[in-house]
Amino acid sequence: MSNSPTNPPQIDLAAYLFTRLHQFGVRSIYGVPGDFNLVALDYIEPAGLNWVGNANELNACYATDGYARIKGISALITASGVGELSALNAVGGAFAERAPVVHIVGVPSTASQKARLIMHHSTAAEMVDEVLRKCLLQSRSVYIELPTDLVQARVSAERLGVNVRLSIPMPENDEVIENAAIEDLLRRLYAAKQLLIIVDGFAPRYGISEGADELVRVTGFPTSTTPFGKGIVNETYPNFHGVYAGAAGKQVYMPWVNSCDLIVRIAPLNADTNTYGYTTLTNRNVTVEIGQNSIEICGALYRDLNTKSVLRKLLSIWIPPDYHA
Repeated sequence: MSNSPTNPPQIDLAAYLFTRLHQFGVRSIYGVPGDFNLVALDYIEPAGLNWVGNANELNACYATDGYARIKGISALITASGVGELSALNAVGGAFAERAPVVHIVGVPSTASQKARLIMHHSTAAEMVDEVLRKCLLQSRSVYIELPTDLVQARVSAERLGVNVRLSIPMPENDEVIENAAIEDLLRRLYAAKQLLIIVDGFAPRYGISEGADELVRVTGFPTSTTPFGKGIVNETYPNFHGVYAGAAGKQVYMPWVNSCDLIVRIAPLNADTNTYGYTTLTNRNVTVEIGQNSIEICGALYRDLNTKSVLRKLLSIWIPPDYHA
């Protein structure tokens, strides 16, 4: 077959999907076989992926969730109806805690879905790429329906030559807003007399784990994590003090934390289970919260910021307080 622009190479849609997942770093697919995904399963191993069968869909999705937290993205395949609904709680948990899970659902043929409009399969490859990009950009679980009659639908293989993962843009910050946020944060860091850094579990989802670890290392400020954030920073640092457990921990710690004049919370998840019944939440007036696209500094919110860039720039100009004039 000619690979000229007028006659591009073709590939089955399922092969495209699994090849693209491999390019994104996925190496194992979890799931449960079912009537509407059996043909699609035949494409997993040829794409260089391992099939990990599970006893039920809920267990499969929890395994997929764990894989995503370690590897950065994962994939689950179930059949529609009872299969996908069995996985629903775990998919919801992955979405809430920003574990990038791709849930692929084998569904009946498009011809049998008479109540729905049918989109031409020529756009399917582009749609696969867009969904996977969203999965990484937003660090959320996503949903892909794969109808039985489209598993072997032919689509252009040309797009597989483009590394979509590398083409995901890193938003550029408004320099004025970014500099204002950094100046405000530095001023407070240097002025603080009793400071605590709390690293939380969304740091890997936001791509700021390295920045958080470096901030802990170079500043030497006392640091704790939440249960969700445990393992993100190097726990051998002399300024690391374990998991801050609020009311569930030793009573000596809460008064000390509550008397801090500055607390830096990195990538927080303010769930009751992660904050020990909200007892680790701190006074907003002395708290800096570093999110994915914003930084709140003692009540002042700096929006639309790539915080990975902010941390990088802050660390590049950081001077230890002993030497700061």
